[in-house]
Amino acid sequence: MFHKCLGPSQPNIALNVRVSPTRVTVSEGMPATINCSATSSDTSLGPIVFDWFFVPILGTQNVTLLNHIQMANGQSLLHVTNVTFQTHQGEYYCRATVEEVQSFSKAFVDVQCKQILL
Repeated sequence: MFHKCLGPSQPNIALNVRVSPTRVTVSEGMPATINCSATSSDTSLGPIVFDWFFVPILGTQNVTLLNHIQMANGQSLLHVTNVTFQTHQGEYYCRATVEEVQSFSKAFVDVQCKQILL
């Protein structure tokens, strides 16, 4: 879990972000799901907004902003279907933002290649 306080107008706000699970091992062709939740030390602020970013382990692709499902209760769900090693293995970062405060947490997706029997 990463914890960071930012924002000149709201210096005393803490935003705690946590992903679950932090490591996902999945076989190629199967789906992977990661949940992100966040809580703010000041519940009177506006809603928490989530973004997901993917950093590939192979380093051949750029950081990618991902589509996700944002739930009303301070949670976001990332669901990746038909996972492949070259496209989906790497680190997935969840960024939560409320007012000017941002915090991150990350998960690693380990894709197991399909075994080919000869």
